[in-house]
Amino acid sequence: MVYYYLIPQWFFGLDISLKFLFAFITLIVSFFSYKIYRLSEHRETKLFSASFFLIFLSFLSLALVNSIILSGTKTAEEITSFAIERNAFFLFLGLFIHMAFYIAGLITLVYTQFKIKNGKVYYIMLGLGLLVIFSAYNKVVTFNILSAFLLTFIIYNYINEYVKSGNKKTIMVIIAFIFLLLSSANYSLALEYYQAYLVGHILGLIAYTLIILNLITSIRKWQKNAPA
Repeated sequence: MVYYYLIPQWFFGLDISLKFLFAFITLIVSFFSYKIYRLSEHRETKLFSASFFLIFLSFLSLALVNSIILSGTKTAEEITSFAIERNAFFLFLGLFIHMAFYIAGLITLVYTQFKIKNGKVYYIMLGLGLLVIFSAYNKVVTFNILSAFLLTFIIYNYINEYVKSGNKKTIMVIIAFIFLLLSSANYSLALEYYQAYLVGHILGLIAYTLIILNLITSIRKWQKNAPA
């Protein structure tokens, strides 16, 4: 039997709830980012909103598919892992959609860092990212490695931005993406230790919460400085 993640029985239902929570949080991030775009008309903020909307779709799709799997489970003893041999179609569908949307969201964030407007560049970046995952033998491990690689690039660019601008709000964004990076690293260990899967969720929750707080602060600043 091949496992996606090793999950304790008691956590399976909570895991689905957390996926829905992550979907809700990332949708809020997307909404607030778009609201800032409407106030500032900065193209980068619009792309930031689009990237988190894609991440929202990734969590939503996985939560919905896992809910279908759980609804077809009769006893708690049946829930020992995400088993590919059971509910294979829905499991693969949910997993692939989740990975595709999540990587698309991260690549959109990376594209935002370049501060260019070239659809061909975005097409190549997105195409290569998806090809790397779906042509890999172990798609889950490759997905986590690629996610970590993209997140390190995003963190590096935000650090550079902070060094140049000295904007203290950027520090919160850097910390948030570091938490996302650590979350991705923990998911990579979840094939062996379910505790890593739990820690990954906690780190992700902290990261998205920090991003929301940063956006709320930015919205208040724009509204305060907006002409009457």
